[in-house]
Amino acid sequence: MSIEMKSGSISRTGETAASAEAIPGYEALREKFQEGEIWNRKHLMAEEKLIAILSCLVMEQRLFSFSEKVNVALDQGVAPRALSEVVLQAGLYGGMPLVETMSEILGQIFQERNLQPDPELLPEQDSESLMESALEYRQALHGERSQTNHADPSNQQTLELYSLTTSFGYGLVWRRPGLSVRKRFIVAMACFAAMGCVENFFKKFALSAIEHNFNAQDIREVLIQISPYIGFPRALQALALVKPDTESES
Repeated sequence: MSIEMKSGSISRTGETAASAEAIPGYEALREKFQEGEIWNRKHLMAEEKLIAILSCLVMEQRLFSFSEKVNVALDQGVAPRALSEVVLQAGLYGGMPLVETMSEILGQIFQERNLQPDPELLPEQDSESLMESALEYRQALHGERSQTNHADPSNQQTLELYSLTTSFGYGLVWRRPGLSVRKRFIVAMACFAAMGCVENFFKKFALSAIEHNFNAQDIREVLIQISPYIGFPRALQALALVKPDTESES
């Protein structure tokens, strides 16, 4: 199946009937499980569920599903700027070409619906003050974990790149207006779960989330919501890292 742009959105090419016949009963199964039993779980707010799902769809470049869920999010009252920030932050973890690909879709949907994201930006800073702000923000998010593993300042293998990452990620992306800290943690955890090979990153952000008004059940619910989109093995792999005593880990 190919995917093409039409009128500012993504559409499947080919006959709908033919798609339905290819896997008999699929739509009913999907609606019952993905959009019924999982979506209707009560623990998270609808906007939080959608942000988690959209983060995964950006990471995996699921163009049709991304377009579909962006429209759902807008219908649910999610602010256009919040959607912009989800795409940008996901690009921090999955690479900037993701931002360019998905922002084209996002921009066309905004144009089609006559919407525009809030244009507020961070104040301009020189390199030194930006790094100071980034380090302060990183410390506030992660505490002692901001100095461990790849973030350890004595780790000469990662020092140079992680310094650049800190300036960009914590200085220019995480501090941007448009998305709360809680929702940025959801984006991060959903993206790491979707990647499926970065357990240390996932656990670091999960532990930090606990210190910012999450609990273990919140994190489990994020992973349950994204499981139909990233596949159950990756969701279960991440769930195994979220233990009942997560709150007490350091």
